[in-house]
Amino acid sequence: MSFWHRCMRFVPCTSLVLAASVALPPAHADWPTYRHDIARSGIASDPLGTSLEPAWVYRAAHAPQPAWPGPARRDGWHKSDPLKARMIFDWAFHVVMDQNHFYFGSSADDKVYAVDLATGEEAWTFFTGGPVRLAPTIHDGKVYAGSDDGKVYCLDASGGEEIWRHQVAPDSYLLPGNARVISISPVRTGVLVDNGMAYFGSGVFTFEGAYLCAADANTGKPIWKKKINNTAQGYMLASPESLYVARARLNPLVLTRDAGDVEYSHSGGGGSFSVLVDDYLFYGPGRTGQIEAARSDKGRHLVTFQGNVLVVDGPLAYMQSDTELQSLDRGRYLALAEERKLIDMKKDMAKQKLKALKKEEEQTDELKAEMDELVAKMEGYDKEMAPYAEKMEACMRWKVPSAYPYSLILAGERLYAGGLNEVAAINPDNGEVSWKAPVEGRALELASANGYLLVSTDQGVIHAFKEITPQIAKKQ
Repeated sequence: MSFWHRCMRFVPCTSLVLAASVALPPAHADWPTYRHDIARSGIASDPLGTSLEPAWVYRAAHAPQPAWPGPARRDGWHKSDPLKARMIFDWAFHVVMDQNHFYFGSSADDKVYAVDLATGEEAWTFFTGGPVRLAPTIHDGKVYAGSDDGKVYCLDASGGEEIWRHQVAPDSYLLPGNARVISISPVRTGVLVDNGMAYFGSGVFTFEGAYLCAADANTGKPIWKKKINNTAQGYMLASPESLYVARARLNPLVLTRDAGDVEYSHSGGGGSFSVLVDDYLFYGPGRTGQIEAARSDKGRHLVTFQGNVLVVDGPLAYMQSDTELQSLDRGRYLALAEERKLIDMKKDMAKQKLKALKKEEEQTDELKAEMDELVAKMEGYDKEMAPYAEKMEACMRWKVPSAYPYSLILAGERLYAGGLNEVAAINPDNGEVSWKAPVEGRALELASANGYLLVSTDQGVIHAFKEITPQIAKKQ
C-alpha cells in the first residue's frame, strides 16, 4: 500500500485539499557503492526533485588526511607541465547510503561511520587499524570497507557489529606511511560486491607488489587470490566477465572475474576516475587532465578527451573539465573514432612495412616500386582521415564555461556538479544552471538517493539537501 493510500485510510477526503501540481511520493532506491554501481556510472536510480532545500550539515571532527600530496611541478620524462593531480581518491569522505543511513570511512580517525539520513546524527562507528580511504559498499544488510591496516571488514549495517575480517596480503607488517602507521600492503581499492562475491586488493609499493582477492561476501572465505607486480589504488569496476583494477598513476589492469587471471592492461596516463559504458572504458584524469576512451574488451585506445569526470546517459555524454562543461553525442562520436582508428591502424601497418623495406640491403626496382606504393597508400589513408576531425566536432551538442570542476552526477532530469563553496543543478539540454546552493569547501563528492543529495567536501563537511515534499493543507 502506497504512502498516499495509507494517509487516506485515516483522514476524511473532505478535510483535505491538495496543493497545485502535487505528485505522489516516489519509491526511492539506494546509492550502495561509489558512484552508485559497479560500473561507476554516477547515475542515480531514481529522479531527484527539482526543488531542494538544506536538510542538515554534518561536520566531521577531523578533515580528510589524504595519502598522497599534490603532483610534482613537472614531468620531465613526458615533458608535461603543469601536472594534474591524479591520486585524489581520498580528498573527501566518499559517501554511500541506503534508506536509513549514509556511511563513509575516515582517513583521519580510522573509523567507519553510519549516520542517520533523516537527522544527520551518528548512529554507530567502527574502529579499524588504519585510515579508511575509500567509500564503503552496502550490500544485503552489510557494510564492506577496506583499511590501510591491510584488512577488509564486513559489518552489520544496522549496528556496526563485525561479521568477518580478512587480511589480504599473507605477510603484512606495519611501517610509517604518509605520517601514519599503516600496513606494508594497505587496502586502497574499496570493496566491490556483486553476485555474492566481494572483490578487493591491497598493495601500493612496487617492490612488494599487490594482491587481488575474490571472497565469499557472506563469510569472507577467499575464492582466489593473485599477486601482481604493481600497485592497486582506486576503485575497482566490473563487467560480467572482467575486473578493472585502477593503479593510481598507471594504466588500468584487466583480470578475469572467475579466476583473477590478468588479461591485458590499458594504455594512458592512469588516474582515480573510471567508468564502464557498454564496451568502452573511460579513465583519467591523466597527467594533464585528460580522459581516455578505450575498448573495454580489447584494451584498444580510441580517443582522448580533455576533462576530469564523465557521465554517460545512453547515447549522450557529459564531461567536466577545469573550466568547461560539455555534452556530446557519445554514440556517434565513438563510432567515428572506431572508423578513424581502423584507418590509422592500416596506415601504421604500411608505415612499419615501409620501414622494414628501407632496411633491405639490395634496393631493387621492384622494392622501390613497392615502397612507392606504400607511400601512396599512406597518403590515401591521410586523406581518408582528414574529414573525421570535422565530423567528430559536429558531435558536440553544447559547451559552456563552468565554475564546477570537481564532481558530476546525473539524477533524473538534472546534472549536479560540485565547485568551490557551491553545488549546482544543471540542465542537460543546454548546460544552464537551474539551482545552486552554498557548501563549505570544494564539493568533491556527490551522491543522490532516497530524496537526498549529499555533498561531501575537502573540509570534512557533508551537506544534505532534501526534496521539498508536497504540502497537504487543511480545507479552510
